[in-house]
Amino acid sequence: MKSKFIESLSEISSVDFNQIIDEKDKPFMSYEYLYALEQSKSVHANNGWQSFHLTLAEKEDLSGFIPIYKKNNSHGEFVFDHQWSYALRRANRDYYPKLLSAIPFTPCETRKFITSQSINIESFTKPVIDYMKKNDIETWHILFPDKKLAKTLIENNFIERSGYRFVWNNKEYENFNDFLKIFTSRQRKNIKSERKKIHDSGISFSVKDNTNVTLDDWLVFYEFYKSTYHERMQAPYLNFDFFNLVHKYKDALCPVIFFAELEGNKIAGSLCFQSKDTLYGRHWGSSINIDSLHFECCYY
Repeated sequence: MKSKFIESLSEISSVDFNQIIDEKDKPFMSYEYLYALEQSKSVHANNGWQSFHLTLAEKEDLSGFIPIYKKNNSHGEFVFDHQWSYALRRANRDYYPKLLSAIPFTPCETRKFITSQSINIESFTKPVIDYMKKNDIETWHILFPDKKLAKTLIENNFIERSGYRFVWNNKEYENFNDFLKIFTSRQRKNIKSERKKIHDSGISFSVKDNTNVTLDDWLVFYEFYKSTYHERMQAPYLNFDFFNLVHKYKDALCPVIFFAELEGNKIAGSLCFQSKDTLYGRHWGSSINIDSLHFECCYY
């Protein structure tokens, strides 16, 4: 088994890459998604994400892949490890650069060690650990691995760091009122009141997916997306080139945008990505502040 580190996903062909992933890896571990992040320079060494992916090959055929980034900060990870960096600094050791295996800006549980065959875990970890030893890198973080990989890593001397995330499971509800039955009377009343505010305000909703989304839709949504960051006086992680590439690869990535409209104008939007059995809510923004609109557009 031959291992090699690459500094760009473009060093691998999309055909070879897509032969080693399966449906449960999509959309975020698909070639198109990771490539869009790199090609748009939303992920770039200049903003703290230097691609350093590991590839494994058997007789020149790609057989394994780990997304790895050299990080000199902890931005865009949705995991807060600043206390660790402070602790190492007090011990006169360097926390950065660190190695990170994750999907940038995307806290979703997926396989992070990709292979279409049975490969010993050491074939993945040894090249990385050897590199760390040679280059005095202290830590390697693997964020949001699937349960099978997490178990394997713990069995191979990785340290588990636990956190919380919120996942909504559709328990075959017949309709929204059926879903409301899981709440207390007071909770049901609050949700109905929130939804009534939106209905009475004259706001309507439209849905755009890979079959009907247009480039103009992305231009509108990007303004909403930017506003969410500007409210906190931050620069958005993703630039418009990324969304332009998502549009280009829409049939592979299956984006879904929910637009809120008032008097014929789009006023808010939420972006999801769809896999075979899951809808991943990722980004949201609005041009005006309307009470309860966020919940209606993103959840209800």
